[in-house]
Amino acid sequence: MPATHKLKRILSAVLLLGSLGLALAPSARAQITIDFVYNGTDTTLVFNVAANSLATLTSSPSSSTSQEHSARNGGLASVTGPVNMDIYINPGYTNTYWGSPTEATSYSGDGLRFFVGSSGVRVPTGYDRVNGTLAGSMTWSSTSLIGLGFASNATTSGSFLALGTTVNWSATNTAIPEPSTYAALFGLGALGFAAWRKRRKVAA
Repeated sequence: MPATHKLKRILSAVLLLGSLGLALAPSARAQITIDFVYNGTDTTLVFNVAANSLATLTSSPSSSTSQEHSARNGGLASVTGPVNMDIYINPGYTNTYWGSPTEATSYSGDGLRFFVGSSGVRVPTGYDRVNGTLAGSMTWSSTSLIGLGFASNATTSGSFLALGTTVNWSATNTAIPEPSTYAALFGLGALGFAAWRKRRKVAA
């Protein structure tokens, strides 16, 4: 087979794989992420709802929701109100990793509300469940991960199914150095000790 024909077949295969990747990409990325970061003093939560994450939910009439900014019952509420938000019905789930009703000190971003045991998720009125995305953050001053209902302040992560999609979550304690940091500090200490011994021998 001539080299030009081989090249054409390879290019056709690459283009086919690329188109398949683009077709599958939206569903592969469909997820909700919730990240808690504790810096030794305050804890910040950042959430993101990717496009297509809530596409399977069924709609019901909108409802008035009062202001609430909290992280509890394995979910969160970031609602600046009172405001009308669409409610979508979803099956229940059993995540209970965090569970504090404490109101956040500060917040920003889009509205979102869902909790374990709740029959639905609330999103901004008119939200496009297929193409829309949501993102926001909340900060609790002088509050640890334990203060938000976690079993400890240790770094941890996990995932569960809710709202017809995957919820990936993490809790990071930046105030506690990672093992690699300890190793680096130990290495620096060893180098310093070796240099000190060398200078001492030279001086003697």
